[in-house]
Amino acid sequence: MALGGFIFQLTSAPLDQIQRTHQPRYAENQRVGKRPAYQFLGLGEEPMTLSGRLRPEITGGPSYLQVLKDMATSGNAWVLLSGTGADLGLWIITSVKETLSVFHTNGQARSIDFEITLKRIDDDDTARLGNITGGLQGLTVS
Repeated sequence: MALGGFIFQLTSAPLDQIQRTHQPRYAENQRVGKRPAYQFLGLGEEPMTLSGRLRPEITGGPSYLQVLKDMATSGNAWVLLSGTGADLGLWIITSVKETLSVFHTNGQARSIDFEITLKRIDDDDTARLGNITGGLQGLTVS
C-alpha cells in the first residue's frame, strides 16, 4: 500500500491490519406515533485505520512515523494506492498514534505499535493534493 510517496513495506512501516468503514449520511425526521423517517443525504465519512508494528532492529524505525506525522501536519491530501495498485482516491491523515514497548537499557523502544487514521475526501479536491517533491520536501529518513 502507498500513501502519496510513502510506501508501507517491511523496510519502512509494515502493515498488519487495515480497517475501513463505509458511513452513508442520513437525516432523521421525527414522526408522531411512528419510528423516525430517514432521508439519504449522500456519501459520508469513510474512515480507514492502518495499523502495524515497527521493530527497529528488523523493520523501519521511528523516523518513518515522523514522515507520516509530517504528512499529516502538512494539511495535504494524498493519493492512496492498494497493494494491487488500485487507486483508492484522495485521503487526509487525521491521526498518527504510536505505542512504545519492550525497551533497551538505553530507553529506546524495541517495539512500536502504530495506528494511522485516514479520511477520504472528494477526488476532485485536487487543490489539497500533496506530492513527494512539494509535500515532503526536506524530509529525510534515517
